[in-house]
Amino acid sequence: MTNVEKGMVIAFFYCLWNIALGAQTIGQPWSTIKSFLARACERQSLDNMQRPGRPPVLRQGQRRTIIQGAKSNRKMTRSDFRDKYAPGISLSTDNKKETWHSCTTLSDRL
Repeated sequence: MTNVEKGMVIAFFYCLWNIALGAQTIGQPWSTIKSFLARACERQSLDNMQRPGRPPVLRQGQRRTIIQGAKSNRKMTRSDFRDKYAPGISLSTDNKKETWHSCTTLSDRL
């Protein structure tokens, strides 16, 4: 649900004290509204929980630096580029190789 819909659910529930009528007005299933209200009361927040996933290999600043370097120096070789903009990233490391490969492919496309 969008933040607007979440706000409407809360407002209709506190005004009407009826989940079914609020669900019908908003156009969402009754069970969705009931589950949302239960979660919102339990967490005391309208925000969704963060989903687990793979942590990013590069920080946002490092990623921005590499992309800007790729845009400004399109003629550099891969090893020169790595030595100048990403000295901490090894091409032989398996999990870092994928990220470096995507960054260099990006520089090749630009």
